[in-house]
Amino acid sequence: MDETVRILLDLQSGNNIFPYVMQKVDFFRGSYLAFVFAGDGVKALQEAGVAGATPVPGLPVIDFLGIYPTWETLLPQFILLAAAALGVICQRRQVPAGRSGHTPPANP
Repeated sequence: MDETVRILLDLQSGNNIFPYVMQKVDFFRGSYLAFVFAGDGVKALQEAGVAGATPVPGLPVIDFLGIYPTWETLLPQFILLAAAALGVICQRRQVPAGRSGHTPPANP
């Protein structure tokens, strides 16, 4: 649904959104959702009594980020954050600045 609305708005406005810009937006949105779902999912398991809870003193609850003060919720979030950072670093090394990674078609 989200993709369909974006495409319809794009077609009606006559503006072209470059694919690599939308890929970056989608990457960060997906990373954010994975980060929040990891924290919320582990918290739900803790509340159900399936997973243990080891508190981290001094860490506040940040609900909209899915950050809860237990080591069990923070460990998967740290792994996801490290994987996203590694992906960004690898992508920046492969694609020179100012390029989308796409090569123009050769003239026949």
